[in-house]
Amino acid sequence: MRSVLLIMTLCMTVLASCQSRGNTPVAEVFNKQPTLLTTLPAGYEAGEITFSDNGLQVAVILKKEGKMAMSINSVMSPMYEGVRAPVFHATSKQYAFVATKEGKQCVVFNGREGALYDSVRNPMINSAGRLVYAAKRGDKWFIVSGDKESKAWDTQDPSLFVSPDGKRLAFLEQNSATKKFNMCVCSVTFKEYARGGEYDELADVSTNWVGSHLTYKVGRNGKQTVVLFDFSQPGCTEKEGRWYEKVGNFALSNNGAYVAFFGQRDGKHYLVNGNNEWPCTDYSMLFDITVSDKGNVLYTGAIKQSIILSLDGKIVTDRPESIDDLTFSDDSNHILFVAGPCPLIPTDKPVEFAYLVVDGHESKKYDKVVSPRFAPDNTHIVFRARSEGKRFVVVADKTGKILKEHSPYEAVWDFKFSPDGKSVGYGVKKGQELWWQVASLGQM
Repeated sequence: MRSVLLIMTLCMTVLASCQSRGNTPVAEVFNKQPTLLTTLPAGYEAGEITFSDNGLQVAVILKKEGKMAMSINSVMSPMYEGVRAPVFHATSKQYAFVATKEGKQCVVFNGREGALYDSVRNPMINSAGRLVYAAKRGDKWFIVSGDKESKAWDTQDPSLFVSPDGKRLAFLEQNSATKKFNMCVCSVTFKEYARGGEYDELADVSTNWVGSHLTYKVGRNGKQTVVLFDFSQPGCTEKEGRWYEKVGNFALSNNGAYVAFFGQRDGKHYLVNGNNEWPCTDYSMLFDITVSDKGNVLYTGAIKQSIILSLDGKIVTDRPESIDDLTFSDDSNHILFVAGPCPLIPTDKPVEFAYLVVDGHESKKYDKVVSPRFAPDNTHIVFRARSEGKRFVVVADKTGKILKEHSPYEAVWDFKFSPDGKSVGYGVKKGQELWWQVASLGQM
């Protein structure tokens, strides 16, 4: 029973974390000063809160009498039937969000309402400050870029992505007659189009942190593989992996050079990395996977009543605990993960704890550890923690030794490293106030 529950826990964790992840996301523009961004107004119920990566803005969904408004740094929009999906420009104070009005949806860009559609998805502001999103009218989807609307497309979900330079768009197309799928690429002005390979299925599209590459699972003639798409190449340049009867979880390195995945053939499971494969026949189940910029692969699975962590096919550790947040340092020389108990295992006295394991070294225990990451120079590790009801940011050295626990707050949002890598910024809640806080890594 214990092993089954462990497996259930790991499966749920993987479902939450199998989307693309890189090593160290760094903000392009960074607010270096602690800043009060807004005070929650009286008379409204505060919903979802979103801080911009650069620390210049915070979006708050406000609810009152069945209506909603979006507040950006205390500037409140009109009341709508619904608001969602706030996004920010990386280097300025431009913003956008989706609003529901008269049963239709539009994107509000810097306070200005766009055209109404039946549905809107994936609003983004590219590096040049152009708003792009996918919009549905009737049974057709369109791509909207600036003040231009593309031709109608056959698809159920376009899964729109923008290249790092902001000049190209990629989205999913499905032929309504043949039911086949392909990736489609175009310029933001819709002057150039290119299509990728045609597949029976195409799903789970994800990207690396910098957005230079996409990866997705495809199927054709009863087989599956993972495809790598490179935005820097002309047209729709795709690279197919090895084909298997079935493909499980997969991961993309942050530099876009490597894709690793689990493949199944003749009832046997394999770890696949480029042209290399390693058998995983001893595992009763396979879970999480991540790949470094040098092509090394970490993955977890279950053998009997233990959770196993392996590196390039060789076991690193096994333990009767969960193993989450597999992470490589940016130089690929160090690995860390979060260890903790299975919360679904019934006990007389429930115990909640989590701790870092860095190259085999264990940190002190907390009630919860969230999203640990190496600093860009690999000298520090930063994570969010909860202990005795308090939430705070923690800085450790590269071995996991705790250097400083920063001030606790009612809520702490995810952090971003400054461009020089010497500090982190993150959103916090102090009563009714929402602040951007900054913590130096060099003054521990």
